[in-house]
Amino acid sequence: MIARLLHDLRQPIGNIGLGLFYLNLLLGEPGGKLQEQIRALEKQAERASRLIDQAAAELDRRPAQPAPSLELTKAATSAVT
Repeated sequence: MIARLLHDLRQPIGNIGLGLFYLNLLLGEPGGKLQEQIRALEKQAERASRLIDQAAAELDRRPAQPAPSLELTKAATSAVT
């Protein structure tokens, strides 16, 4: 579940970074407050991306947990009926 969450977070973070890249291309070198805001957004997107990468690396280092057994015993199935 955590791996799926990390995967799903990468896409919007990547899209934000790509959007900022194109915004810089369109605007050239904007000055003043606009440039400050774009740089701040770029730093935050990079930081979020690094955090996701670090979390994914940590998840990869952890030993795999066996999936819970779904074996149905007679006692377990009798409780359902």
